[in-house]
Parts: sequence; structure tokens; C-alpha cells
Amino acid sequence: MPSVEIADVTSARLQAIATPLVDTYDSVIVRLLDRWDATAPNQPKVFEPGQPVRTEEDGTMVFDPANPPQLSFTSCIHILINGKALGGGDTNWNSMMLAVIRELHKKGLDAPTIHSMMGIANSEVGVKEVHGYKYLHDVGLSVQGQDSNAAFKQAYHLAIMSGVSFHVLFKWQNKEKAVYPNRKGRLEA
Repeated sequence: MPSVEIADVTSARLQAIATPLVDTYDSVIVRLLDRWDATAPNQPKVFEPGQPVRTEEDGTMVFDPANPPQLSFTSCIHILINGKALGGGDTNWNSMMLAVIRELHKKGLDAPTIHSMMGIANSEVGVKEVHGYKYLHDVGLSVQGQDSNAAFKQAYHLAIMSGVSFHVLFKWQNKEKAVYPNRKGRLEA
């Protein structure tokens, strides 16, 4: 990352609009750039891989689902699939992936067709409940559990191919290895 010197007066101005104990210099500058982008729509936008496309007033970072951030050390707060909220115990990345698979089945796709669409997560038509597989009785498909990044990517690819919408609000844990510790993010399509 580049090192930038900021004049004392500029630092004071940034601190005046920062949320104490939440914002960093970077998050305040990103919020200011987002406002600039909104008022100068003809300017080219440059986003690094996994960088937010904008930051909301409450500090939630919004990401392009085709270019998600690293989701390791995240906890899902709220997941909507086709406008329906997943239950409290099902608010995790693997549950999102399974919910998207169930939506494909509701759209008339059978287990062999869904299996052929799986490009990231391992799946088997029929029952398989070993080595991390979960059998979806209602679909007739067994799907192996994934880490957060792979589960989201699989859910995203299936959703895009089949017109399933999703909205996920999540938060990075307070871990040193988290990309944005204690920050919230949103992915939607």
C-alpha cells in the first residue's frame, strides 16, 4: 500500500467527519470518493479486486458480487434469497449456497441438471453424507460443505445463471487475519 503524507489541517478535517472508533483515514477517504463518484458520473471508476464499490453512510461497504472480497473470518448477519430471509441458524455462507440450489430446484431444475451446473462445490446426485456432504432430500442432491469464499462463489454463479436474487449483510470478525476487521459488508444481485 502506498504511504501518503496528510497535512495537519487535512487530517483535522477528515477526523471531523469520521465516526469515532469505526472509521480509518482510508474509510473516510473512500466515503468522500463515493460522493465524488455520485456527483461526477462521467468519471472513470477504478476498483481493485475485492475492493468496495461504495461505502454507505453507516459505514457498510458494498461489493460487486462478481469481484467479492476475501470472506474468511466473516459472519453473516442477514441473508435474503429471492426476497425470503434465511432463518437464524441458516445465516452462513454454506446455507446461502444450499438455499440457491433449492431455488433452482423450485424453478424446475432436477438434481442431475443442478449437479452439471456446480463448478466449485462438489456434488453427487443421490444420497452421500460422508466427507462433509449434506443430502438435500427435497432436491435429491448431496453437496459438500465449502469455506466461506467457495460457498459464496458457488452460490453467486448458480444465482447468476438462473436469475435468483440475493442480498447478504455480513461482518468481518475482530481477527487480525480478517480483511476488514469489525467492518460490515454487503453483496447483492
